[in-house]
Amino acid sequence: MQTKERIVKSAKKLFNLDGYNHTSLQKIIDETGVQKGGIYYYFSDKETLGFEVIKKAEEEFMKFLNSSSTGKTAVEKIVGQFTAILNYHKRTRCRFGCIFGNIALEMANGSEGIRKAVEAVFEKWEKLIENLLEEAAKEGDLNNELENETEKLSKTIVAAIEGGIMLSKTGRDYHHLETVLNSIILLIFKGEMHGKNSIR
Repeated sequence: MQTKERIVKSAKKLFNLDGYNHTSLQKIIDETGVQKGGIYYYFSDKETLGFEVIKKAEEEFMKFLNSSSTGKTAVEKIVGQFTAILNYHKRTRCRFGCIFGNIALEMANGSEGIRKAVEAVFEKWEKLIENLLEEAAKEGDLNNELENETEKLSKTIVAAIEGGIMLSKTGRDYHHLETVLNSIILLIFKGEMHGKNSIR
C-alpha cells in the first residue's frame, strides 16, 4: 500500500471512531507510522487530508450502493441497498456509524469546505434513491400518493436511515436501524410488496 493511501485509510478510520476534531496529527502518526514530514509531504493541512478522506469514503460508498442495488425491479434494488447497509452495521456491531453523518454533525458549524463536501455526498445518495423511486413508480410498486414526490421522499429516506444509524450506534443495537428500514418499506411500497421484502 502506498504511503498516501495508508495515511488516508488510517485517517478515515480515526475520523470515524474519534471524530474529525479529536483526531490529532499525532494520532495519525501513531496509526500509520508515517512521521509529520511525510504527512505534510502529501497534505498541506488537516483540512486537505479531510477532503481526501471524504473523497475516498464517497468513492467506496457509491461503489457499495451500486453493487448492492441488485435485482430485476426497482423495489429489489432498493431493498438490496437497505439490506447491505444493515448487514454492514451488523458486522461492525454499530461501532462506526456513518462517516458522513458523523462528520456532518461535528462540522455543521466548522469548516465550510468540509461541510459542503459531505453535503454533496448526501445529495448524490438522494439522487440515486430518487431514480430508483421513479423506476418503482413506473413499475407500479410505489404507493400512488407518492408517485410525484420522489425527490422529497428520497431526502426523507436518507434522513431516516441516518437517524436509524445514529440510534443503532448510540445503543449498540442494529435493531434500531432494522426497524427504520422496514418502516420505510411499509410506508412507500404497495401492500403486496411488504412481506416478501422485509429486512432481517
